[in-house]
Amino acid sequence: MIGALLDAARDREGPVAIACAAMLLYLHGLASSPHGFDDRPFLLRFLEASERAAAHDELRARIADAMVKP
Repeated sequence: MIGALLDAARDREGPVAIACAAMLLYLHGLASSPHGFDDRPFLLRFLEASERAAAHDELRARIADAMVKP
């Protein structure tokens, strides 16, 4: 499921990419809600095709950091 959400955050457009990224942050304990309100500025980067790859890389880094922390 995590892999599918990561792929969708990278490959889908608009609200779907944002929703997938927001859910990933929530599932990894990086957001208090699966709706992404706290991370809106970051998540809005998934709307722009020119920003999506960099936002996806940052998302993967955030998740990796969360998985390492006890």
